Amino acid sequence: EYLRRRRIRPGVQKKFIYIQLIGSFSKEQEEILDTTKEYMSLCFGVEVKELAVYPLKKLPKPAQRIHSSWGNRQLYTGYLMDEVLKKRKPKDALCVIGFTAIDLYPRPSWNFVFGVARPGAGLGMWSIYRHGDPAESKEAYQLCLRRTISTAIHETAHIFAVKHCIAYQCVMNGSNSREESDSRDMFFCPSCLHKICRNMKLKAKDRFESLKELCLESSLTKEAKFFKKSLKTMTR
Repeated sequence: EYLRRRRIRPGVQKKFIYIQLIGSFSKEQEEILDTTKEYMSLCFGVEVKELAVYPLKKLPKPAQRIHSSWGNRQLYTGYLMDEVLKKRKPKDALCVIGFTAIDLYPRPSWNFVFGVARPGAGLGMWSIYRHGDPAESKEAYQLCLRRTISTAIHETAHIFAVKHCIAYQCVMNGSNSREESDSRDMFFCPSCLHKICRNMKLKAKDRFESLKELCLESSLTKEAKFFKKSLKTMTR
């Protein structure tokens, strides 16, 4: 079913993942974003590039709201993807993914969303807003990093036509709350991994090796152990 599905795949003309920053970030958030971009590049086997920052002051009123109960500022994902990402998408882009520190909502009836994706259009959007304050402590930093990477690879995999996974404990499991999102691991299950490797023309063993090294450098101990164990069980 996956192989028959229309999918975005790397080629000679389309070969980069572009990140569109929207608004500003703290020093710690910028560090987390840098690690996330590196993780994404190794995870999907393509180079990740940044587009020039899109300032919040350029967003019109229809692109944002103040939540009626919480009182916080939120950005409308539909406007961002239609009027910002789509119009700034380079010709050599596999996809363009917006990243912001402001809370997001996908439609007026929803309270918020961690991230969204449009697979057919090669567009995605996510926010670091609900991932905690990485400046609070070392533990808070690592938690924010895990959450950000998890959201990034989940939504990017959607862009590459991988749907929600219900057969395994997998980063592609759906979630409707912070608790559900935190309960899933930062790994693809065997089925979803096979889809990613097949689509992106990756060798799982090489992918595991590079991700293991990055996780060790980034103090992602649990993840590094998983990739190390995976390497030991592989025959090729």
